Amino acid sequence: MLTKAFKWCLLTSLISASIIVTSQQVVASALRSTANVPLHYDLGNKMVPNWSGGALVVVEGESTPTPLVRSFDATGHQISLASFSIPGARLITVHGFSRGADGTLAICGDAFHTDGRVAPYLAILSANGEDLQIVRPFPYHPHRAVVASDGTVWTLGIEDSEDPKIPFANRINPIAGAIRRFDKSGKLLESLPKRL
Repeated sequence: MLTKAFKWCLLTSLISASIIVTSQQVVASALRSTANVPLHYDLGNKMVPNWSGGALVVVEGESTPTPLVRSFDATGHQISLASFSIPGARLITVHGFSRGADGTLAICGDAFHTDGRVAPYLAILSANGEDLQIVRPFPYHPHRAVVASDGTVWTLGIEDSEDPKIPFANRINPIAGAIRRFDKSGKLLESLPKRL
């Protein structure tokens, strides 16, 4: 007789195997359907790209002082290249990124400074690459960012007291807004939910 634990392991293994097979079939199908699209760009050793704002967005140089963000249109041609840096940061990590329909980029992550500090950031870069707003939302740490159709930037993250004497799970502020909305200038417009 099979134990419940064994049945559960068997079921999850079968589901995982079917997901892998299904995802491989989807990728193979997508590759067949785009075989005529010339994308002369190597996606190896880069963050997983995402499709947003009508373009495939790719981040290069994640964990460097100056990450690059490339956008490709549906035909595989590069339509934009942007980079950004944060004053005093020796290393910038990227947790989330998105592109708006107008080409605005929103990137969030952590900046590691030369004096040893680590600080969260939200970078909002205009479509022409000339206007960069760096928001320092500490103690809020955004992990995902998306540019909405109205040009506002929505983030998902946590607020952390960062007190090393307190276990991490207890440091998260449960009543702070996990979802936050910013305007293009980086001004906080809204924090949701108000209470859990």
